[in-house]
Amino acid sequence: MLQAGAMGEGGEIYVLRMGQPIRILDLAREMIRLSGLEPDVDIKIEFTGIRPGERLFEELHTEGETVEPTPHKDIVKLRVRAGGGVGVGWLEHGLRLLAGVAASAQPVKVRALLLAVGREEPALDEVVARAEAAPSSADHYE
Repeated sequence: MLQAGAMGEGGEIYVLRMGQPIRILDLAREMIRLSGLEPDVDIKIEFTGIRPGERLFEELHTEGETVEPTPHKDIVKLRVRAGGGVGVGWLEHGLRLLAGVAASAQPVKVRALLLAVGREEPALDEVVARAEAAPSSADHYE
């Protein structure tokens, strides 16, 4: 992290190479063993299922982005495709919509808009309309 900060000239996005993915179950078992205990004997591992908002995997960059090497082998620079940004008018419209749905305490719409902002320029009014059609039980997150 410190080396990535030292490389920066202003505004760049650096991503750390994370290595090979590991399963959470394997990580949990190893942490239990490192604590001097035995998995499933001293500590039971319980599967509860995925909860709203949890992800099964993490995307470090999207289609419109490329990675460039840096002097450090485990740090890459993220480069957004030329013209790949969002328009200021679209962003302002999205923020106005987001403020409106946040003020009306509608978490499904808030989540739909937040997810849409990270993608290509969708018709944000349509995103809100689709979220409005979603079942109301999804409005309640624990």
